[in-house]
Amino acid sequence: MAQNVSSKVEDLIKPIIEKHNYDLVDVVYAKEGKEWYLRVFIDKPEGITLDDCELISREAGQLLDDIEPIKTRYILEVSSPGIDRPLKRAEDFLRFVDSEIMVKTFEAINGQKAFKGQLKEFKEGIVTIIADGKDVDISLDKIASANLTVDF
Repeated sequence: MAQNVSSKVEDLIKPIIEKHNYDLVDVVYAKEGKEWYLRVFIDKPEGITLDDCELISREAGQLLDDIEPIKTRYILEVSSPGIDRPLKRAEDFLRFVDSEIMVKTFEAINGQKAFKGQLKEFKEGIVTIIADGKDVDISLDKIASANLTVDF
């Protein structure tokens, strides 16, 4: 159910986000305790400000109130994806070539399910990372999750 809601909301609010030249990173609909949350993550090359979040929250909130795709009460949150942002779409992988990433796969590749390294390239649905000094090719459909990583 939550996945269906996320997809439906994504389709509805994507035009608003693109109208303001932001990228829609993710939409997550989840229950925490007694409350349902609809979290919308947006980004742009120069970073997201509080004013950006407020603008999208106001416009997306109004649209969602008018259309009512979610029948239960929920809390809308709009924010930046953060420094460990998820990588989901081909565009995400292309944008962050040469960045440090963590990739977790659905099934083991060479005996491993987690890979941390530099994103070397993304071509024809294949993510190539340099992990432990070796190139590892991972098909996009085998990736359970991928995120930017930050070493402090």
